Amino acid sequence: MHKKTDTILTKNLLFAVIFLLGMGIVGQANAQTSIPTNSCPSLPTNTGSVTIPTDITASGTYNIWSRIMIPDTINNSYWLQIDNKCGMLIGDKQDMPTNVWTWLNIPTTIQLTQGAHLITLIGNKPGVKIDKLVFTQDLTCIPLNLGQNCTTAPITPTSVATATIQPTNTIAPSAITPTPFLPTIKPSNLPTPTKITIPSATPTPLIATGSFSIKPIADTFVRNDKTSTSYGKAKTLEVDQDNNKIIYMKFDLKVFKNMRINTAKLRLYVVNGSDSKQSLKEVKNTNWQESTLTYKNRPATSATITSITGGKINTWKEIDLTKFVKENAGNIVSLAFESSGNNGLDFASRDSFKNQPELVITY
Repeated sequence: MHKKTDTILTKNLLFAVIFLLGMGIVGQANAQTSIPTNSCPSLPTNTGSVTIPTDITASGTYNIWSRIMIPDTINNSYWLQIDNKCGMLIGDKQDMPTNVWTWLNIPTTIQLTQGAHLITLIGNKPGVKIDKLVFTQDLTCIPLNLGQNCTTAPITPTSVATATIQPTNTIAPSAITPTPFLPTIKPSNLPTPTKITIPSATPTPLIATGSFSIKPIADTFVRNDKTSTSYGKAKTLEVDQDNNKIIYMKFDLKVFKNMRINTAKLRLYVVNGSDSKQSLKEVKNTNWQESTLTYKNRPATSATITSITGGKINTWKEIDLTKFVKENAGNIVSLAFESSGNNGLDFASRDSFKNQPELVITY
């Protein structure tokens, strides 16, 4: 196990209120919170931006989280760019909570080398606010409150560039002026749109208001006509009574121990519609790995959690798992989808370039 090294870029100074003054929308859906492999999406050139020089103390694989607040469900995204490489569109989901701080992560991990890097935030929609970024090598960590739980070795940027937005559709180069980074950030200066209570040393329920989404730590499917084949890297998940296709998913809920959860909803993007009935079941065995799971070695399913009736192609299917998540907070959980009909239902997997499965939790 490698040593955990994390970076948290904090801002009241670095409190980026990013406004779009022109039309900065990117039409390519495959640019949504992902890094295209063949070409980069076009980034807005007439919006505000913030460039943050920072040092990474250890080379390795990082998860990137941003703490974001959106004014409404339309104005809901910004661009993140590292070292002037391909931009990543963060947000862009119409069901995101409004006017509350929410942690979002990009679905792919990033390889970063030790040393200096440039982090750039670029406006895409008006009124979007970002006050923190967390780069963490703990790939299971989900930031809570101000993100301290993912930070063991915080690194502050040496300088900050802030964008001054002019009442025009263009921004002059002189409008972006480097500002010295202050070494001390007082808690009273941090934005406080909601009440946040940090747990004491004695475990007590976490009292907070907000939401965030987590991705499955594993997902795959199996089928009885190819009993030794693993589909752990498939970009779609298939459930069908024909060939007894079963979808398996695994989520890490350890961070939710002692948290007061309000709602928990599993969101899956339908890539092949169906009108058949599917059952979502608990899987007691959580030791399976997506890279080796096959029909032959599949774990048994147990109690039915809920049932759904298919879904329409190119839409999100939302499944209420509040009771199940509350009962299993603090654990790793496995789920399985089984179908009672021959009209197969397919979802985008966590290996898809866009619309990965997510468990959205409000607290």
